Amino acid sequence: MTQFFLSQLQAKDEQIAALARQIEELTLVLKDRDRASRERDKETQRIIRELTDKITILTQKLYGVKSERSNKKPSVKTVPDPAQESVPEADTEPEMSAGTAQEEKEKRGKPARRTYEGMEEEVHEIDPEGDISGARYISYEDTIRYRFIDAKVIRVIFRRRKYVRGDTILMAELPSMPLERCCADASFLAAILTNKFQYHLPIERQSTMFRNIGMDLSKSTLNDWVRKAIELLFPLIEELQKQVMKGEYLNIDETPVRVLIKGRPTTMKGYIWAFLSEKDKLMFFKYKDGSRGQAVIGEFMEDYIGTIQTDGYIVYKVYEKARYRNRIIRLSCLSHIRRKFIESEPTDDRVTPGLKLINAMYRIEGVYYNKDKVPTCTMTPQEIKAYRKEHLVPLLKALYRWLQKCSRDKTILPRSCFGKAVAYALEEYPGIIRVLRDGSYRVDNNAAERIVRDIVLGRKNYLFCGEHAGAERAAGIYSLIGSCKLCGVNPAEYLEDAIRRIQDHNHLRLDELLPHKWQPLNN
Repeated sequence: MTQFFLSQLQAKDEQIAALARQIEELTLVLKDRDRASRERDKETQRIIRELTDKITILTQKLYGVKSERSNKKPSVKTVPDPAQESVPEADTEPEMSAGTAQEEKEKRGKPARRTYEGMEEEVHEIDPEGDISGARYISYEDTIRYRFIDAKVIRVIFRRRKYVRGDTILMAELPSMPLERCCADASFLAAILTNKFQYHLPIERQSTMFRNIGMDLSKSTLNDWVRKAIELLFPLIEELQKQVMKGEYLNIDETPVRVLIKGRPTTMKGYIWAFLSEKDKLMFFKYKDGSRGQAVIGEFMEDYIGTIQTDGYIVYKVYEKARYRNRIIRLSCLSHIRRKFIESEPTDDRVTPGLKLINAMYRIEGVYYNKDKVPTCTMTPQEIKAYRKEHLVPLLKALYRWLQKCSRDKTILPRSCFGKAVAYALEEYPGIIRVLRDGSYRVDNNAAERIVRDIVLGRKNYLFCGEHAGAERAAGIYSLIGSCKLCGVNPAEYLEDAIRRIQDHNHLRLDELLPHKWQPLNN
């Protein structure tokens, strides 16, 4: 009997042990499921955070202020002390009372009337009505009104008289014409080109304009004239490219353009590359089958020696590798770093200290040139270099410390908008430091972004280019017009003169016809 009870107790103990093992296994399963659930919840929250950030950013882009400029208006006379490790506080302007504002307005007075030198004038002298006999003339009073005269087309007829001497007919040769079998003069071709590529008027609108002044020209005719005129200027465009690539310091950027390829139902997205030599006041655009790849930029950089400034696009970073360091220096763009922080500001207010540092840097840069316009420096490059060493270097060090602190902060998600901005800034930071090597370098690549505005405005009006060849021609004529603007040359006058002269000009001296050396031909 005792043996029986012992066996029963042993069986019960084994059952209890088995139940304990089952409970332990179930506990482990529940722990694993709980851990997986927490990880799923964490991933879900991360996705929700990313989508929320994207919605916030897109809403800001759609409805918010487009300008990246700070709302503050600090005086460039007072430079913040960069030696302090604390983040510079945003400048504040004292509020002006209504009375003070009114006094300032009265003090300024009425602005002077604008005058336009060299404008054709008509003077109509008007005497008072009625009898003025016995009145003594004392003075006159001018009232100016501006009259607009619509464009007109003049038919120029070259009437060549024929003579006969024996069996020979004598007749003068025609003057040199820009295009064969084309009734458009150089001035007409230049007007069409400037209307489309400077004023962004599509050919359809130009056709309507010409019809309104009595000349019915089809779109196909105008497009054909545009094509032939640009092809006539191709040698000049190639010479422009050669001159730009001789520059020691280039700003480079790229911008998209829509291209309609025959046989495709929709347009494709291509890219036009922009190269600017601000020192020489020359630039050119290049289109190569719409590609944005390394092969395109590599073709231009193959023999280049100098400094380039770009954004953080990956194909530019190749030139930071060891095999290029002896001949190419790549500078980063502070404006692109700031832009990413501005984009993340609506989603994370921890970006504020970094933006304050960057704004302080721009205030320092504003001491010696206007950052929004082609600069008229008040300092030499050597003076700018020394000034940056004293004032800009401490701010750059403070920015780097702040970036390192943010990169170690576990609460800043790497895939969040703010986390990506921090990672981008750290990656581009060495390129910003290289700006300190020469006072002629800029801290941003805004000069290159300014020159692509014409292409941006153009694509908003005529929407797309026809075929790759059409985009290549557009890039070429934009190059000449953009260089004219940099040199302060009237594009219409320049193109008319270049079209008229290029066929008879010595092609070994094509640089004489480029905008920075161009002198109009005295007729």
